Amino acid sequence: MPESERKKHVPEMTFIHKTDYELEAKIAGRPVYIPSNAMEHVIARHVFGENLDKKTKTTFYPVGQKVKDREIPGLMKVEEIVYYIDEAVKEGKPRLEEDKVVVIYEFDEPEKAGINRLKVVLKEVKGDFGVHFEVLTAYPISGPYVPLYEDGRWVR
Repeated sequence: MPESERKKHVPEMTFIHKTDYELEAKIAGRPVYIPSNAMEHVIARHVFGENLDKKTKTTFYPVGQKVKDREIPGLMKVEEIVYYIDEAVKEGKPRLEEDKVVVIYEFDEPEKAGINRLKVVLKEVKGDFGVHFEVLTAYPISGPYVPLYEDGRWVR
């Protein structure tokens, strides 16, 4: 999409994603962070659809954007994504999958943002100051306003 066209459909981008965020959520009593590169990935992939045709399946946050000629409803703001990730990690049950920690969380009030289920993938990081967890990606799995693009076409 040309830059001039994209500006017409970009959701409000007051949210600054060029910083690391520490969540209120903890895993095993350890801090959880969203590094800036992870937040950039979440926004690029699951808001704007970057490299959409290079993956078999992608879901989108309903923040009022246009992707592949489809208008996605604006039920939430981009900056709220961090709060939904925090809620999912805080309230969900983490489980190990290979070397990653995965949280799949089902929201009590999906009508609030059109998302029923959210998946957060994290990694454990051991550093000089102890152990913490970092979000790698987070995306909606399902919901009445969560579009799915799969194998080059809109499925829902």
